[in-house]
Amino acid sequence: MAGKIKTRRYTEADKDRAAVMLLIHGNPTAVADACGIPGETVRFWARQPEWAERMARVRHTNVSELDAYWTRYLPKAMEAMFDRLENGDWKAIPGKDESGAPVAVRYRLPMSARDIAITMAIVFDKRQIIRNLPTSIRGQSGEDRWKDLARGLEQLAGRGRLVEGEQPAQISMNKAEQTDKT
Repeated sequence: MAGKIKTRRYTEADKDRAAVMLLIHGNPTAVADACGIPGETVRFWARQPEWAERMARVRHTNVSELDAYWTRYLPKAMEAMFDRLENGDWKAIPGKDESGAPVAVRYRLPMSARDIAITMAIVFDKRQIIRNLPTSIRGQSGEDRWKDLARGLEQLAGRGRLVEGEQPAQISMNKAEQTDKT
């Protein structure tokens, strides 16, 4: 049977494994390298309506595997980030060696202030999340706070509610005493 293309049938377990690898690696080519399933096949599956449900299910059931994978790389990523902050990013320019053969000349270029600011903002936000602290503050201007307080007091006064600490009996007696004295 010359010319006939063999097609492979994948099991649900194969598809689940591909979904996990897609969550870990983020692209079908890396899934192909990790699972041996062609990237085009993974791309096709990803376009199917049921794929989103599969991804959600494997994310939920494989959370410890995903966590372990990312946790393993965090120290390496932090080390690389500190290296770049201290020594700069690697850059390469085309050059020639002594014989005239083309080579890449590598050098380190200090990170720009913009890149440092972005890096540190992300690291700071992630640290805040780990510590269960806010990553942003939503505040009002002083004038807005005073307006909110005034509205609250107006509403309170309009409802005839007592302010904590008032004693209604003393208030009514004082008014009665004033009318008797006049």
